[in-house]
Amino acid sequence: MTTNKIILIFVLAVFSFVTIGLVSHTESVDGMLRTFNVKIEKSEDGTWRVRDNNGRNKGTLSVERGDVINWQAKDSDLVFIFSDDVDSYFEYEGNMFEDGRTQKILKNKKLRLTLKDDAPQGLLPYEVYVISESKSVVGNSPPRLIIN
Repeated sequence: MTTNKIILIFVLAVFSFVTIGLVSHTESVDGMLRTFNVKIEKSEDGTWRVRDNNGRNKGTLSVERGDVINWQAKDSDLVFIFSDDVDSYFEYEGNMFEDGRTQKILKNKKLRLTLKDDAPQGLLPYEVYVISESKSVVGNSPPRLIIN
């Protein structure tokens, strides 16, 4: 093998190790923000569900303080109803949650909430009401967040 080929193989090997490390670390153990993108949509059997972008049911989300959750309303206006005052759990933009627990989201829009660093740990159930069909979303009856 020539010296140029050996150098080229070495450079490619180093580059591969560096890029593999960059691609495989999508979340950090030391507190980096994670983002959960879920959507509220109607399944083939007519049931409204919380799902991830791959179509998996996500009625229960296991989240940590500092995580960001984006819920997208698909094909209907929705009303989110949390069991406890959201100001204890989340940071959000604008004049939302005027009563501390409920928020309407328009069709194809998103509700973006960031878990506070001092959010209480444990179970936070919530309901999502589908306005166009006058029914609630099925998750784990009701959907819920587990805050670790």
